[in-house]
Amino acid sequence: MVRFSELDERSFDGAILIIDVDGTITNDKSMIVDADAERKLRALAARNRVYLCSNGPDKERVKAFAERTGTQYLESIHKKPSARLFKDIPDSAGKRLVVIGDKHLTDGRFAKNIGAEFIQTRRIRHADDRFHIGMIYHMDDLYGHVARMAKPIMPYIRLMRPSQWIKNLLVFAPIFFADHVFELGFLREAFFAFVAFSSAASAVYVMNDMVDAAQDREHPIKRLRPIALRTVTSSSAAVLLVVLLGLTAAVLAFVPQAAPALLAYFVLNALYSFSLKHVAVIDVLCIAIFYILRIEAGGAATATRLSPWIILCVLFGALFLALGKRRAEFSHASRRKVIDSYSVLGLDHLLAASATLSVISYGLYSLIGSVSAYTVYSTIFVACAIFRVLNYIYMAKDGEAEFPEKLLFKDPWVVTCVVLWGIYMLGILYL
Repeated sequence: MVRFSELDERSFDGAILIIDVDGTITNDKSMIVDADAERKLRALAARNRVYLCSNGPDKERVKAFAERTGTQYLESIHKKPSARLFKDIPDSAGKRLVVIGDKHLTDGRFAKNIGAEFIQTRRIRHADDRFHIGMIYHMDDLYGHVARMAKPIMPYIRLMRPSQWIKNLLVFAPIFFADHVFELGFLREAFFAFVAFSSAASAVYVMNDMVDAAQDREHPIKRLRPIALRTVTSSSAAVLLVVLLGLTAAVLAFVPQAAPALLAYFVLNALYSFSLKHVAVIDVLCIAIFYILRIEAGGAATATRLSPWIILCVLFGALFLALGKRRAEFSHASRRKVIDSYSVLGLDHLLAASATLSVISYGLYSLIGSVSAYTVYSTIFVACAIFRVLNYIYMAKDGEAEFPEKLLFKDPWVVTCVVLWGIYMLGILYL
């Protein structure tokens, strides 16, 4: 592994280079670039388009490095490894992309997310580096080792989108609200429903990517999906689809009562993929029904009665998130066809209505459907989280709100509301 200053600038002629700052051209938080590294930056900038970037909070520092070396810099609210950082680089179509950095966890994953080459350089360390920086580097080395071992199967794992399985935690909602979440029998049945739904959801994602491969290749982010990127062939994806359906059927043998909800989910998804996703309003209603089917599967698997108010709350909450995604997509040059059937003003009204109905339906559940009279006060946390996400969707620019559900984990105030809601509900339901 070579130092950054030892790279051969002639090997990158005509490429777009995205170069990490911390640990690559200088040590973390340093205001000084090594003279050899600075000369290399100038040499690279003479032959290529070079962008400096850092996940650190001091953007002025990166800007100063760029101005001094004749390079450009990425100033964005997004951070590596998010592919959305790549949107700030113009005229990149058909160009060779290279990410140069010292860390697998950020630089390497970022390169993978944007379909670029990754060149790892030897880290620039400092004797005064704090303990946690050393631990980060050790974790990064471990991640790099595991990533190299798992490289052949990673495209298939990405195709299944395990990060989306978090939505399937809704199958546990019925036993949570029914005061059974700590009972082993109920947990076991709900777990089988979770595994079956996760397998079925992955099968649906594979099917959707097979259908949408050509369209995904025109999308700034979706073009990096495995089938669109051709790292997974259509025939291999078809085999994976059959395996996932077989796994779903096998797990359903333990919770056969959840089969109707799973079957409805798969059939409706097939209709959505081939037809309904092109019909305005119906498309977002289908997405909301997918969420309802998750909670229905959990109720059926554990023989737990569902409050109709919770079903309505899930319906309107899912509508709210789906409409937020549609509104954000207006800024994309290549976007799904159904967006042309919406208007920004219309979506603004639908967003406000769905947010309001979400809070109202949850409030009615807390008054009518809950076992505790104190549940009504938890509506404060729900309203705060939903209205904060709503404000973010209205304020966001350039498609930043395309994934509003991620705000549940990124915005500190939304995270705080979710955590406080969970603590409060555990307290009044189980203590």
